[in-house]
Amino acid sequence: MPPDSSTITDRRISAKCYFHWLPITQRIQYKVLVIVFKAVHKQGPDYICDMITIKEPTQSTRQSLGRLLHEPRSRLVTAGDRAFSRAAPKLFNKLPRKLRDCDSDEMFKNQLKTYLFGNTYHDFL
Repeated sequence: MPPDSSTITDRRISAKCYFHWLPITQRIQYKVLVIVFKAVHKQGPDYICDMITIKEPTQSTRQSLGRLLHEPRSRLVTAGDRAFSRAAPKLFNKLPRKLRDCDSDEMFKNQLKTYLFGNTYHDFL
């Protein structure tokens, strides 16, 4: 008798949880966000640092939104939105403030993986 497909899926997900593996989409997001973090802190290559600009607040408020990046507009919805210069700031701005405001490279990587892992497997934890 063949195993039930739901039990196979559950076993695969539990193995990924056990080994702390992220799905491919989240792994790509992780890599892009680490590159953006390094560019924000001027630790990355110059050509990537030039693509990233920190958004200056137009008004000073008591509760600022933390470090946000400028999201350039794209003319093409499909190809333009996938360009690094457009997708990277969009991903970075979606992060919680405590992640965006990290100063340490290692702390950012650790908290980012925890954040992505929690969002991916929140039903299984």
